[in-house]
Amino acid sequence: RLKVKLKKTGFTQHLRKAKSYLDESIMTCLSIYHSDSDINASLMEMIHRCEILIEKGLLKTAKKLIAKAEKMAILHEKHEYVLQILSIKANSWFNVTEGTNKLISRDIRLAEENLDLLTNKNAYRTIYLQMASLLTRKGIIAHEKSLKKLVNSPFLKDRKKAKSFTALSYYYYIHYAYAHGLEKWDDRTYARQCEWISFLENARENIYFRAKEYIQSQSQLLIIMIKTNREEEMKSVVDKVTRFYYSLPSKYKTAATTLMFNNLLSNYMGALVVS
Repeated sequence: RLKVKLKKTGFTQHLRKAKSYLDESIMTCLSIYHSDSDINASLMEMIHRCEILIEKGLLKTAKKLIAKAEKMAILHEKHEYVLQILSIKANSWFNVTEGTNKLISRDIRLAEENLDLLTNKNAYRTIYLQMASLLTRKGIIAHEKSLKKLVNSPFLKDRKKAKSFTALSYYYYIHYAYAHGLEKWDDRTYARQCEWISFLENARENIYFRAKEYIQSQSQLLIIMIKTNREEEMKSVVDKVTRFYYSLPSKYKTAATTLMFNNLLSNYMGALVVS
């Protein structure tokens, strides 16, 4: 009906362009609204803008923006971006023009720290990818020896080996994946998962920033409860996560967070059907 009405006005020939413009406008609005919840996207945009400012010779404005980006990258443990930002600062002579060696020394120390953190994170990421590769192959039991070798890595002996939040999340997920893949559920698996959830709930940063990881950890806890005969505890977990999810500000209800919440509900409903 709309097309018929528009045809009479001669607008139909522009309908495709109008639709394309509308789609683009909606995506732009969504990108702007959700940019704060997507730290990587925000940092990439800030770094890009800073490079443009430097190229145009607007160093004072660039300096303020790069300081803001650096603070955000450090807060969210984005070590790759911290190193990239420090490289931009060094190449742009931000510190030298200020005539002080103190800031130069500070940036060198910060670069060394973040390189160490990045190396640590990549060590856990490598173990995670190797385990994921083994778990997706046919005949998991045939690879049990290789899986045990991975889970016995020095990095997985003690959570204190993990030097950042990302590395720590890998630590807990690797242990969970090992138990899930080989169906090796025990009290230690349950205790470790509770330990991870407790860490998330008591972390310094706003838990909204970790909403996806928090809901995922609770969904995994439900699986462990089912496997270790703790079904009576499940409802309290689901109730707590449901309250948390519906209290989230809209910009933190990303597709990934919603998917994790739906997975948790599916796990719970599945357990009720089986019982």
